Amino acid sequence: VPTLESVEWPGDSFDDPPSNATFATGDGTVLSASLEACPRWGLLQKQPVSVMRYKNISHSELVSQPAVFGEVLKLLGGQLETQDGSSNGRMRRRRRASPAPDVEA
Repeated sequence: VPTLESVEWPGDSFDDPPSNATFATGDGTVLSASLEACPRWGLLQKQPVSVMRYKNISHSELVSQPAVFGEVLKLLGGQLETQDGSSNGRMRRRRRASPAPDVEA
């Protein structure tokens, strides 16, 4: 998704409209280069790192999606109860970062 990378203004004032905007690949909010840094944390620290990728969800929508919220709860050791009262179980924590399959939400 085209994601804003930089904006240039003519002169020293922000009063005029920008003269140039540069876009790069990302999720519409965060550049891919920054998103790709997350899995590398697992190689730099002892604490586990989990990476989850979701299709068709914008960066800002992540916090309002039940599938995403449930995965975060599982990583934290909790359980998410569904509207019918069932629980979604628990997820094992990973010790090393590894590419996660895309999850359709």
